Amino acid sequence: MPRYEYVSEREYKPMKAELTDIIRRARKHVVEEDPELDFEYRLIGSGGKNLITREIGGNRGYDFDYNLVIDAPEQGMKWVGKEVHRVFLNAFRQTVAGTPFKEPEESTSVLTIKKVDRRRKAVACSCDFAIVYYDPSGHHFLQYNKGNGGFGFQHRSFRYDVDGLAEEIRHADNGWNELRDEYLRLKNADTQSKRSFVLYVEAVNNVHRRLLGSRPTPLDAYISLSLGGIGVYEPFRYSDSPVRGIYDIGSGRLLRRAES
Repeated sequence: MPRYEYVSEREYKPMKAELTDIIRRARKHVVEEDPELDFEYRLIGSGGKNLITREIGGNRGYDFDYNLVIDAPEQGMKWVGKEVHRVFLNAFRQTVAGTPFKEPEESTSVLTIKKVDRRRKAVACSCDFAIVYYDPSGHHFLQYNKGNGGFGFQHRSFRYDVDGLAEEIRHADNGWNELRDEYLRLKNADTQSKRSFVLYVEAVNNVHRRLLGSRPTPLDAYISLSLGGIGVYEPFRYSDSPVRGIYDIGSGRLLRRAES
């Protein structure tokens, strides 16, 4: 089983700056193609908190996750998923052409670019881009539907405040070191190839519960969360739930009771 280590800020900071430059140049291509698709970019999850890891002795490097945030459509209107995907894919193709980054790879819900260290014949860094918009009901991720071969925005309700919990941990005595240790422990114990963001959410919930205790009406539930087309079960506090079990993140409907 692979083992992971933290990447030093001195090493990842120049790569982060390089990715920022790529995103900004891609943004120019997007706006030239369709000004209404102008976007903001947000580094999320473990990368956004400087908890960047890589496999010891591995050849896959380390990774970043960005949300590319477009405006929500006006009332009564909707984005054409296929067109949004085409514009962003072409923009990143043009941007990385002639650079050390490979052409974007497409998956269910992200575009991925990888920088290859040709001397070592290994991936130095990869970056996933999810295209998303927010409205009062939650967030909507652009996703490919294998069933009909089309693209559409999938809705996810706001059910938890990971950043808020992380800030509370940061202000606790030795809290951030505890979070760093827990995140690395989960990375090294992972047997399901979970994405870094998912493991980060698990770590935040585990440490917050251990250091600060549960919130009012505490009850742990397991919500089915789909990221990158992979179904995984994650622990979240879900105070409205009457029983422990697996819940749908969109509707809150109980899918399966937890084993007693």
